[in-house]
Amino acid sequence: MILFLNEEILIAKAEDIEKWHFKLLKDATENGMLDSKVISIEEDKTWLKSKIEMIRSQPCFKLIYRASEDGFTTEAFHKRCDNRGATLMVANTNLGILGGFTIQPWDSSLTVAEVDPKSLIFELKTRKLTLPAKSMGTEIPTGALAGPTFGINLQIGVNYHTGKASGTIAEGIWRVLQNSLHYNVYPIAIVDLEVFQVV
Repeated sequence: MILFLNEEILIAKAEDIEKWHFKLLKDATENGMLDSKVISIEEDKTWLKSKIEMIRSQPCFKLIYRASEDGFTTEAFHKRCDNRGATLMVANTNLGILGGFTIQPWDSSLTVAEVDPKSLIFELKTRKLTLPAKSMGTEIPTGALAGPTFGINLQIGVNYHTGKASGTIAEGIWRVLQNSLHYNVYPIAIVDLEVFQVV
């Protein structure tokens, strides 16, 4: 006997499997805690989860990209992270652990930055949490050469000297607001970077 399923049934079954997978993931990772190699201190994971909970109730984190395993290219980042919905990015850098959260999905096919008023960035050492600085809204840049980037503050895959997309996840720019008119700008060297889908 051959059973033919229509496309709608297959999509519904795939969604059920995905929900089941996330339930198992949530149970296996201590009620949705981060299974991160970048963030090793449990108190830091708890603090970060509490900040995400301000935007998304009872978040569950699924690792979808780790640069040290999947490659330090923006191509590898987009292959694993595009169109995955809300994401959390954490990076171990020469400046400490930096990261960002967005509900706007990454999309390498777009050429215009998307606006995400709920995005945020953080510096784990100081536990400083801010909204990305706005140039034309709170932008989450897109495009094949752009890495995970949050406004003008945290730009991964951007060369410090040229300010242009470099195609690599190994470098970036961190801008810290000093006063209403001035930013201190620092080059970033990435040791490792992780992206988690947040559901």
